[in-house]
Amino acid sequence: TEKGPAYIHVESISQSSTELSNIGRVDVVYWDNPEVYEVFPPIGDYSGGTIITIRGENFLASELLFCSFGTTKTTARFLNNQWIECITPPYLGANSLPYNITVSVTYNDQVY
Repeated sequence: TEKGPAYIHVESISQSSTELSNIGRVDVVYWDNPEVYEVFPPIGDYSGGTIITIRGENFLASELLFCSFGTTKTTARFLNNQWIECITPPYLGANSLPYNITVSVTYNDQVY
């Protein structure tokens, strides 16, 4: 199947006596979830503030475009549908080093 938006048109029909009437319409746009392939640089300072570039696919220009570092989210900057930038937050975990943090992306602040 092809990637990209899938437009779904929904019409709601109500039956009143013997007549059918159109009582509303909703257009829904579906986009694939964003996917992260690489993070540059792969390391950053534990105090945060490192600008990272993320390569992936299905990124959208959205006011709700965020990067998630574990459970902490930061605003993302859209470059194109395959590249975004984020600034790392401070690491608030235990003092054991080295540590790994999962990085994920959302464009709706709901699905990561």
